[in-house]
Amino acid sequence: SAIDLAPTILQVAGIEKPAEMPGLGLQKIFTNQKTTVRYYAFSERNWHGIDEHMRSVRTDRYKLIVNGAYEKFPFGSPSDIAESPSWLSLYEQKQAGKLSPAQQLLFQHPRTRVELFDLKNDPYELENIARDPAQKARVKSLTTAIAQWSAETKDVKPTDHIIADKTDRYTGRPLTKN
Repeated sequence: SAIDLAPTILQVAGIEKPAEMPGLGLQKIFTNQKTTVRYYAFSERNWHGIDEHMRSVRTDRYKLIVNGAYEKFPFGSPSDIAESPSWLSLYEQKQAGKLSPAQQLLFQHPRTRVELFDLKNDPYELENIARDPAQKARVKSLTTAIAQWSAETKDVKPTDHIIADKTDRYTGRPLTKN
């Protein structure tokens, strides 16, 4: 997790991390890569040209994503990659009906609120198993972990910041007023 980068640099330099600095020093991983420092790794995807509120937690085997504004965004919303040649190529291939089923997931809309992936059996995260009754306890546990992390980091709620759309969801191009 990037939150551990600054504490690790300080640790390697022999400088004590300030108490108010979040994150952990990971220097012991340099000598023993099997060392476990964290059970969870958290990540987020936020707002830029559009509102987007995605939070995830990952263990060594599972990844759970909570989509705060799931009804608004297709997979891989292009807000940050609007002029990317790879995104534009995918969009053109979509229009021509030439995408594989996995590539078509980039344009899935609406997203589901919760996504769970078994990274051992599905490393490309193509099969959302969050609704599998056998995963109910895991979904609850990982959702609770995200909620605790959000509280600890004073994360904003998706309803706290809703802006008008400025970007077409599929082309990534700015919207213009008619």
